[in-house]
Amino acid sequence: MRDLTKSFASFSWAMTLFGLDQLRHLVADDDSGERRVRIGRDLDAVTTAAKGRLSERNASMFDAGQTLQNDMVDLTFDIFRGEELKPRKILDRAADFVEESADTLRDLAGEKKKPARAKKKPTRAASATA
Repeated sequence: MRDLTKSFASFSWAMTLFGLDQLRHLVADDDSGERRVRIGRDLDAVTTAAKGRLSERNASMFDAGQTLQNDMVDLTFDIFRGEELKPRKILDRAADFVEESADTLRDLAGEKKKPARAKKKPTRAASATA
C-alpha cells in the first residue's frame, strides 16, 4: 500500500510539473509557432500514453468525452470568429452538444444510448405557407 500511495503521489507531482512546463513554453518569448506545435505534440504524447492504459470501456468514454470537448472548443472559437452568430445555428450546435453529453452520461451509468432522433423536415404545407 505504501508503494501504491507513493506511485499516486509521483504521478500527481509529475502531471503538475508537466503542466507547468507546458505553460512556461506557452508564454516563452519564442513566438515562431513552432512552440505551439511542440506543446501540442507533448500533450498528445502524454494523452496517448494514458489512453493506452485505459480499459476498453474507459477508452470508449474517453473518446466520447474527447468528442464533446472538441465540439465545445470548435463552437467557442466559431462564435468568437463570428461564423456561427445565426441563432438557429447556435441552437442546433447547442442541442447537438447536449445530446452528446447525455449519451456520454448514459455510457458512464452503463445504460444503452438512445437512438438518434430524426431531424424534423418542414412539410410541404408548412413550406408552402412560409
